[in-house]
Amino acid sequence: MITETWFKRDGRWQLVASHVAVLPSERKPIAVTPKSYRSIAGEYELTAGIRYVITLEVDQLIGQRTRRSKEELLPADENTYFAKGTTRGEKVFVRDAGDQVTQMLDRRENNDLVWKRVR
Repeated sequence: MITETWFKRDGRWQLVASHVAVLPSERKPIAVTPKSYRSIAGEYELTAGIRYVITLEVDQLIGQRTRRSKEELLPADENTYFAKGTTRGEKVFVRDAGDQVTQMLDRRENNDLVWKRVR
């Protein structure tokens, strides 16, 4: 999308401003094993009273933050998921040496909020 602003001065049109905006396309998920979904389902806590609960509903992975709407999570890879219909932000799941998920990083513009797994 291009927006231009023109000004007529002394009988001539002059371009005074131009802006180009690119609308991002929706991300495409990859296929992962159901085991991946099961390993990250659980509860994650940011601070006391602020939790993000991930559940399996049929074949969908659903996340819900305290006092917010549910969102479907789609896989970008085995440990990284994004909310369906969004173009920014992702959930990165951190595993320990035993392959157990211990944290969820809520990544926005390369800044991470660290959520500790509590269940």
